[in-house]
Amino acid sequence: MLTDRLFLQMALEQAPDAVLVTTVDIAPPGPLIVYANTAFARLTGYTLEEVVGRSADLLEGEDTQITIFEQIRRAVQGDEVSTWRTFNYRKGGTRFLAETSLAALRDSSGDVRYCMATLRDETDMWLVEEALRQNEHLLQHIADTLPAVLFMYNVGEGRLQYCSRESLAILGYLPKELTGADLSLHELLHPEDLPRMSTQMENLMRAPAGHMVEAECRVLHRTGDWKWLLLRTTVSERDPDGRATQLLGVAIDITESRRLGEQLTQASKLESLGRLAGGVAHDFNNLLTVIQSYAEMAGESLSGEHPARQYLDHILQASEQASNLTNQMLAFARRRIISPQVFNLNDLVEQTRAFLQRLLPENVTLVTALEPNLWHIDADPTQIEQVILNLAINARDAMPDGGVLTIETQNITLDDDYVSRHAEARSGEHVLLVVSDSGIGMDDRTLARVFEPFFTTKEVGKGTGLGLSTCYGIVKQAGGSIWVYSEPGRGTTFKVYLPRSLEQVVALPERREQKKPTGGNETILVVEDNDAVREVAVAALEAHGYQVLEAASAEEALALLDEFAGDLHLLLTDVVMPGMSGASLAAILRDRLPNVKVLYTSGYTENVIVHHGVLEENVAFLPKPYRPAELARRVREVLDST
Repeated sequence: MLTDRLFLQMALEQAPDAVLVTTVDIAPPGPLIVYANTAFARLTGYTLEEVVGRSADLLEGEDTQITIFEQIRRAVQGDEVSTWRTFNYRKGGTRFLAETSLAALRDSSGDVRYCMATLRDETDMWLVEEALRQNEHLLQHIADTLPAVLFMYNVGEGRLQYCSRESLAILGYLPKELTGADLSLHELLHPEDLPRMSTQMENLMRAPAGHMVEAECRVLHRTGDWKWLLLRTTVSERDPDGRATQLLGVAIDITESRRLGEQLTQASKLESLGRLAGGVAHDFNNLLTVIQSYAEMAGESLSGEHPARQYLDHILQASEQASNLTNQMLAFARRRIISPQVFNLNDLVEQTRAFLQRLLPENVTLVTALEPNLWHIDADPTQIEQVILNLAINARDAMPDGGVLTIETQNITLDDDYVSRHAEARSGEHVLLVVSDSGIGMDDRTLARVFEPFFTTKEVGKGTGLGLSTCYGIVKQAGGSIWVYSEPGRGTTFKVYLPRSLEQVVALPERREQKKPTGGNETILVVEDNDAVREVAVAALEAHGYQVLEAASAEEALALLDEFAGDLHLLLTDVVMPGMSGASLAAILRDRLPNVKVLYTSGYTENVIVHHGVLEENVAFLPKPYRPAELARRVREVLDST
């Protein structure tokens, strides 16, 4: 029969965990090992002979945080069995993680005589746990660095159970605020988007495993602004019956991309409207030239008391308004012929200031803040002045109860970040013109259409809806961009960016009153393919004493000159005609008659004397529509020029 001691030793030898028995000496050299089982030898690489009689710190090293000596001391003092995890070292110096349990062995009198330590190898488990921790850390790092909110939604509870830290950047809320019970997701969704999002949720619940549903919606930012989010969501967990219990998804901020897309759509729409408006305006120019000219000549032939005189005045007034409309349409379409020059915008603002004061009521205060060392721009001063006046008038009408109209100029450099958020902007150095008011402001729907031709919020008869569209066209033709910022009740600010010019400044022309045109007896050749326009031009010039030859085409004009033996002083020619152009005709004529003067007329910008709407240097030009007085005045100027 086995003795109790032999039976106990056999049990310890067959135990799967390493067992170590030590003395409880506290004084140096401290506890010593008196027994170690076979499992201990397998775990540590030490034999029984190598460890018996050695100190219990045999297995300790630099990463051992809890020592066996400290635990033995506590056991001697009467503490309960303790368990701890720490790194120990094998005979060869390799490290392993052990879960150690220490128990005090007492004699019959209750005194502690030995301590038994049981060591279980936890290295593999620790490696798995460490890998899991690293994966969790990696996933958390990915979630925290994604430019999107990673979220998990508990379907049963109807709330978020997790969201990443990007929620603070995108929505202004900490993750714990969104996953808490105080904040409802339904409160954050835009009311108009709620029905659509409910439908998307139902579709997701019925979708097959692995299917992802995309949806765009507006979510309320902490500041009160609406953010557009793209949600990509899938079912991550289902119950045994197949019902979705948890959703996993990402929320991407697409506010800027939607805004940029809307800007591009608006720009494309304005471009299409511009082409349509420009084509209509060109055809009207010829008709208006005829109407205005005959009405003016008829009026001059009648006395002031003649009953028909007032009718002709009304015709002229209406045709003048129509002419202004066509010019505004051409400006919007970027099809007006311009004469740019390099100038300082501050000078133009100062010139315009006195005229603006007369336009503004007493309850509107005009304030200017002009950059002292403003850069130069290359544009048509008359056109830019029209932009200032149109924006100022628009601001005045937005302040029926009075307010402040502010005009500012600044030097500014547009960087790539700004350009990425503004579809029509171009990077580089610009001169900024700012016109702002303290008026009623505009809502988003009005802002989206503010530059469309014929769109107006004013009463019928109070505006054509072409003022701001004209500004848009002028600025675009000058190579710049215009943006508007407004909120209801908070006023409106228009910002006009015009590219900086490094060329030498040219002084702005002084304003001169139009003098009554004088005539002459020179010979003028009128070449115009539109019969009605040609006839009225001939009549107007003959009325001012000129000798006039006429032709319907360049080819007809050359044939006429072959038979003409007199002196020719001026060629008045349309630029765009069937067959040979007016410019080609002028070149041939100058070879024959080097001293002949040339005056071009046209309603088109796409022709040989104009490049991208800019008139060539030293070219005399009269835009359509024109009136007899304008024609006579311009003809006299060209004839008298050197």
